[in-house]
Amino acid sequence: GKKIGRAKNLEKLIEKIEIKYDGQMVRIKFPTSYASAKPSGEIIFYRPSDISKDFKVPLSIDSTGMQVVPVTALDKGLWKIQLHWLMSESEYFNELSFVIE
Repeated sequence: GKKIGRAKNLEKLIEKIEIKYDGQMVRIKFPTSYASAKPSGEIIFYRPSDISKDFKVPLSIDSTGMQVVPVTALDKGLWKIQLHWLMSESEYFNELSFVIE
């Protein structure tokens, strides 16, 4: 399917995207070399136990390749971040699970 293609595209990337959760916010860091390619897409916050809490944020990185999403208002428990993005006409998909305590 399409998702497998996106994941395979991700493996071909020399520089990786970092998605980190630090207890206050989720930080998404694209290599600065990608920032100039103006990747577009969306960040989906997925709540496995309650899909009514799901929400999306447009991908909007700054000139250093960074985007920060505050998550202090989110419910405690397991969340998944699904990052869908497009760069130079290729589609990509990253996923990260994290737990808010």
